[in-house]
Amino acid sequence: MPALQGALALRPTEEGYGLSATLSDLEIADLKIAPGLSGPISGEATLRDGGGTFTLRSEALKVGPRTLPARIEGTQVAGDWRIRGFLGQSEFTAGLNAGEVFGQGNLRGLPLGAAVAAALGTVPGEGVVTGVVRFRFPLADPQAGEATVVAERIRVSATSGQGKDAVTETLTGSGTLDYARRELRNINVQLSGAGTWDVRGQFTRERVDLTAQFTNTTFTPVLQLVPGLAELDPSLKGTVTLSAAGTYDRPRGVLRAQDLSGAVAGLSLQVPSFTGDLPDSGAFTGGGRVRTGERSVPI
Repeated sequence: MPALQGALALRPTEEGYGLSATLSDLEIADLKIAPGLSGPISGEATLRDGGGTFTLRSEALKVGPRTLPARIEGTQVAGDWRIRGFLGQSEFTAGLNAGEVFGQGNLRGLPLGAAVAAALGTVPGEGVVTGVVRFRFPLADPQAGEATVVAERIRVSATSGQGKDAVTETLTGSGTLDYARRELRNINVQLSGAGTWDVRGQFTRERVDLTAQFTNTTFTPVLQLVPGLAELDPSLKGTVTLSAAGTYDRPRGVLRAQDLSGAVAGLSLQVPSFTGDLPDSGAFTGGGRVRTGERSVPI
């Protein structure tokens, strides 16, 4: 084991090497991986000449507001890794070979909203996905890889207000996404309930035609992802349409919003209409009016 010979005064032999380690109830929050990730983890690792194995597990991993069982197992043979993991009822497999990562996941009620909350330290709402994901990408250039997602069921919900004034809004539906080599080859997400979300189209070198229509729906989960806004209890509801056209290298974008209403830190907010345009020059222009309380402010 050449890397440890100097540090540990090891001497090579013809019998190879072996190294074992055990981890018992380490508090993962102490590692500061993410602000909303905590819980005790245990595991074992064995490293031998030509390969090794490891196992990490937690019966009560706190991921944002959720507590889930988690387990990850890895095996190395001749420099290649094979990894299998579990989070709640979801299962993932992955591998590393010649600088390329590949794998797939079977998502069974995967709490994506809780994962976002763990990463950011704030709870933007609840997002749960059931479906399948597949991916393959080079470590040196992940954007040159491929990813496919088929979500059989998506549920998104957000709560605004507190106590007896709290209101929870929920959307459910399904969606697909196909990404390959820096191109969004297809996206189709359809949600309904507290309004509708309709996102579809493609952004490729051959064609740019992407639209997202959010009709009479809530934007509260998105606002709660913005640093500094979450603690202000933001809420916003209305209709927004986004579209992209043009070419892959010189895209054009359009934003249309109407009848937006909500509140920030208890202050009412209304946007009767707003229009924004992004030409292929990249110089965004927009205009509309915002009413805060009793005032109307042009923007």
